[in-house]
Amino acid sequence: MDTCTNCGAALQGQAFCTVCGTKAAPAAPIPAPVAQAAPPIAQAAPPVVQAAPPIAQAAPPVAQAVQPMAYMAQPVQAAAPVSYPPPAPAAPAAQPRQAMAAGGGKPPKGSPYAVVGAWAFVGYAIVMAIPLVGFIVAIVWAASSSGPLNRRNYARAMLLLWVLALVIAVLCVALSWAGLLQFVNFNFNYSW
Repeated sequence: MDTCTNCGAALQGQAFCTVCGTKAAPAAPIPAPVAQAAPPIAQAAPPVVQAAPPIAQAAPPVAQAVQPMAYMAQPVQAAAPVSYPPPAPAAPAAQPRQAMAAGGGKPPKGSPYAVVGAWAFVGYAIVMAIPLVGFIVAIVWAASSSGPLNRRNYARAMLLLWVLALVIAVLCVALSWAGLLQFVNFNFNYSW
């Protein structure tokens, strides 16, 4: 068994000492076996070629010996159990839905989820048909956070339709003016 020349530790066939990192002294080379000559035969045999012994690759040198750390020798302690806070109460928006489930699928009267009847939509349309008042009422209803959600969504839809109608009207007027100017320019230049 080989021992380290620096610290005397057992090497166990390793190229470097695991305690101090010193390179182990190379072992004495083992002589290759010599092939014995075969008895003469009528024909000459081809010469025997011996392969070179494999070269062992040395590991890179270690700067210093690896020592076990002090914290590795201490036993691991279990972590304290983590306690989580209780869940928060349900949000107010979920309460009407719970009431709907308990009340047979209808939301309670006065809640934002209350169903708005067909006559209410007729009334909304009549109010919004008034030229300036309807526009102001639509803005107020679209921006409000109280009242039925159906009314708020209807007011928002009406505002979007009015903006779309305004864009289409501006495009039509612009195209009409362009056509009118071209017609007038053509008639006045060539009719005299």
